[in-house]
Amino acid sequence: MPDHEVGTRKGVPAVSQITWLWALIFTGLTSGLFALGMALHISWWVRNRRRAGTAFYGFLIVAVLTAIEFLPASVLHHPTAWENVFTVGTVIWIGSAFILRRELMLYYASPEGGVLEINPWLTGLFSIYYLNYCLWVVRDSA
Repeated sequence: MPDHEVGTRKGVPAVSQITWLWALIFTGLTSGLFALGMALHISWWVRNRRRAGTAFYGFLIVAVLTAIEFLPASVLHHPTAWENVFTVGTVIWIGSAFILRRELMLYYASPEGGVLEINPWLTGLFSIYYLNYCLWVVRDSA
């Protein structure tokens, strides 16, 4: 199947219209919350299309941990233990990015064997920004 038919047949999430530069600017202005929202949106979109979305639950766990982090210090009695929990949240973020990468590749796979190429190294380095860029490329090829 030609690349231009993949975007027409499958579509892309609405957030994929944002370029990586604007995504970085919005992330900086929101102290990282925009990236989390973008990750939740894209993973929810894939989950609704494929009826299987492990990445969404990973990003949801990260969102809950982020909400816990905003609680006052008086509520979190043992800050050292919570630092370990937040470190696990970082690992979950990275793992969820790779799971979302796989889910996007499976979603955009064509019956003729064509796949959306998503570089694993760039996924590890740039996470949701690179995945959003890959969707931007799919949208523009349509």
